[in-house]
Amino acid sequence: MEKYRYKHKKNFKERKKKSILKNKFLWIFVFVFLTAGVSFFGFLFSPFFHEQKIIISGTNNVRENEIKNEVIYTLPKKIGFFETKNVFLADLGKISSEIISKFPRISKISISRNFRREIIVAVSERKSEGILCNSTNCFYYDNSGNIFEEAFEDFRPKIKTESPEYAIKIGGNELPEKIIKAVSETQKILSENFSVKDIDFIISQDAKNLTAETSEGWKVFFESESDIESQIVNLSLLLKETIAEKERQKLDYIDLRYGSKIFYKKK
Repeated sequence: MEKYRYKHKKNFKERKKKSILKNKFLWIFVFVFLTAGVSFFGFLFSPFFHEQKIIISGTNNVRENEIKNEVIYTLPKKIGFFETKNVFLADLGKISSEIISKFPRISKISISRNFRREIIVAVSERKSEGILCNSTNCFYYDNSGNIFEEAFEDFRPKIKTESPEYAIKIGGNELPEKIIKAVSETQKILSENFSVKDIDFIISQDAKNLTAETSEGWKVFFESESDIESQIVNLSLLLKETIAEKERQKLDYIDLRYGSKIFYKKK
């Protein structure tokens, strides 16, 4: 009786093992798992999913090849211990941030991809509004006051810092909007209406005061925290109605910093 029970128990175990190995659902699971694993690694590392083309548009001063190189350098993405160059897994936001950081002249950027494995990069560049200079260097600024590139040629309008040693940083917003407007409008009015071409502007350390130095030897004082538009209108009216062109040769300065009260002094 005991031999029979032992033999029956042994046969049951053998049948159980055989039944597990013959279980079709187990093999389906193994097949699906292996297929998914191979597909996953193929998707990550297959050259088929690498970028095939990088299309750049909107550049004028920034070189396309430099942007392409930055895209290629930033494209790889780490997933765990693995690095993939799959174009569909690329972090486009990170690529955009890196390009904006490396190329301050670029103001806006849009990056997309398509099923042809192409990466499309569209950029907008900053336009030079004028230059800001200290004692050693000059830098271009745009209409928002952003400093974006060193200037090696003379350019108008030109703004000089009151402190010659003032440090100007590329990528920083150095100039208030009112200062930019005062400089631009004054340059335009004096050159177009009164034939005063070469004007240098000097900005104070706190950016509250602005001085225009003309090629004729006289100056104009502005106060940036007051109404800049009214100051510019007062300057135009004064030169048109009170100070004739011949009289400007004797002019020392015009002071517009006191609202409706306008002061001027002759040499």
